[in-house]
Amino acid sequence: DTEGEQSSFSIYSKADFLAAITALLGGFAAQELLLGKTYSNLHGRVTDINNLLFSMSSCGMLGFDVYYDSCRALPHSEKFRERTETVFTKIIEECYEKAKEHLQRNIFLLQKLVPILASRKSLDKCDCEALIEEFGGITPL
Repeated sequence: DTEGEQSSFSIYSKADFLAAITALLGGFAAQELLLGKTYSNLHGRVTDINNLLFSMSSCGMLGFDVYYDSCRALPHSEKFRERTETVFTKIIEECYEKAKEHLQRNIFLLQKLVPILASRKSLDKCDCEALIEEFGGITPL
């Protein structure tokens, strides 16, 4: 670092990536649980999830048989693409089920928060945490 500059360098574990993917899938699980279907307003989450999966792959976190190198000059083989798709799909399914299970355990909170969120359009972290505490807190897995 030069004088006056700070480095912003972060290191993430596989568990950190999986927790982020699970959180991103929470919107899908919440819509399914409360509305019985999902809507297109979560499209950006899919992009974020794919970016996280490719980051995990490019760090070697998913095994070197699915190591993704975006700088490779040659296209990836069909076998590689199939293996990567299988691994990515498995991670998404597992994270989705974890998100859904967590939300099912806390469905009472969702049911109380939905009308508030609908009227306010958004909640900041502090307001959301205060409401969750007011409603009895989160039931952990």
